[in-house]
Amino acid sequence: MKYIIYARKSTEDREDRQVLSIDSQIEEIQRRFPVESDNALIIRESKSAYKPYNRPEFQRMVELLECGKYQGVLAWHPDRLSREPLSGGMIMHLLDRGVIKELQFASYTFNNSPEGKMMLGLSLSQSKYSSEKLSVDVKRGMLKKCKLGQMPTKPPLGYMPDRMAEKGEKRHLPDTERFDLTRKMWDMMLTGRYSILDIVREANKWGLTTRPTKRTPANPISKSTIYKTFANIYYTGTFEWNSDLYKGDYPPMVTMDEFERVQVLIGRKYVPRPQIHESLTSGLVKCPCGASVVVEYRKKLIKKTGNYAKYEYARCSRQKKGRDCVESPITLRELENQIIEYLGRLKISDAFHKWAIKHLSVMKEKEHKKRLFEVASIKNTHGACQKKLDNLLNLKISPENSNGSLLSDEEFKTRRALIIKERDRLLELLQQTDLNADKWADNIAEAFDLAYNAQEQFEKQDIKTKKLILSKIGANFILKDKKLHIEAKHPYFIFEKHLPEIRKVEELGKIEINRFGIMEESTRKYLFSLWSG
Repeated sequence: MKYIIYARKSTEDREDRQVLSIDSQIEEIQRRFPVESDNALIIRESKSAYKPYNRPEFQRMVELLECGKYQGVLAWHPDRLSREPLSGGMIMHLLDRGVIKELQFASYTFNNSPEGKMMLGLSLSQSKYSSEKLSVDVKRGMLKKCKLGQMPTKPPLGYMPDRMAEKGEKRHLPDTERFDLTRKMWDMMLTGRYSILDIVREANKWGLTTRPTKRTPANPISKSTIYKTFANIYYTGTFEWNSDLYKGDYPPMVTMDEFERVQVLIGRKYVPRPQIHESLTSGLVKCPCGASVVVEYRKKLIKKTGNYAKYEYARCSRQKKGRDCVESPITLRELENQIIEYLGRLKISDAFHKWAIKHLSVMKEKEHKKRLFEVASIKNTHGACQKKLDNLLNLKISPENSNGSLLSDEEFKTRRALIIKERDRLLELLQQTDLNADKWADNIAEAFDLAYNAQEQFEKQDIKTKKLILSKIGANFILKDKKLHIEAKHPYFIFEKHLPEIRKVEELGKIEINRFGIMEESTRKYLFSLWSG
């Protein structure tokens, strides 16, 4: 029996950093399974197995197995073969058909039995789960650190990590050797009398270098280092992570005014002062002039009481150069009242909401049965395609075709390539059909729930939830003449269009409600037909 020794390691995957090198994998496999060199082909691959169709060497291995040149596969662990369902399904399929007659792993026990295949399938699924879970856990941990004021990445010039702290809790501290010298560079730039090149020369005279790490030694200060330093908002005591700003728990080196002045001096385009406190309009509402609408907070002294009254206004930021905006500001309370009124126009009645959710459940069940039929049809077609491939291979290796009279090598390659292409297309279609089976019904049910609850939720929830509600329901929010114009998304524009007619029908008493509070069947189809447009 001839074997393929498959070894893979990806520099892209965080998990693969702890995996044996390719040479070490091969060495362990050969030690565990002594195979003569004439009967073994070593395939090396340095690609991630998280996405399908990303590994040409894996595809070559599958083709060699399909042709019958090799019958066994040796690997370090199942996750070296696959971390995604498509490639994992291919391995299982080759096992089921007997194309892979022997599959062994150096660090995992497998026997070619129904139970062994089940455990292998679980191991392949576990590999995908582990990769995705690690990614979610890492992102959650980084976000938690950000909220605590700790930037997850290494600190810039002038700061250093607290090496005495526990792993995962390392704060950023001023670098005693570089903090004052880095501040001195800012002072030189703020005078306006020194160029970047002048500051580089002075910094090198001081002996200022980058902080050495395990992988990189200390290097002299360069122009690129200076530009990165002066453009980094981190030095103001605020850092950016995933486009959001967080207040750091480390001492700032410069003030925000100093930072903005340096941005002008180094020739950067205007950078607006970042807002740590999120407002209702940020990223959503626009002025007709094209600028963003911002929330401005003002205080006014009440002479009679001696206290300050706080006022909140939504106004144009006037950041579009060459355009004179004439739009007047409105109070934030008035803007929210307009939104609440708009959400009220989208609100569906309790009876209609109950019936719609129940009706969607019935539709979802019918669609699910339809999808099951589609999946079965695709599987049958895939099976027929595989049978064609088997018959083609049997014809190629049959004694009657020893001279190629029945099927030449060129014709075999052409026909086989077409069949494999069709088989792979069916596998991908099968995966897509399974993933997207009932998603549409869930989306519509979510839309009905939001239309029913949006007004009440908007009045009670925080700013983030309010913005989430608005972003789901509408787009192109324009504040013109103190009126907020909203372009409703699908399917909410259908609610907006037909709800007045539905409410009119309700007022006329044409909707019959049974003793359980649910609309009668005679009314249901009429209302749902209005909703569906």
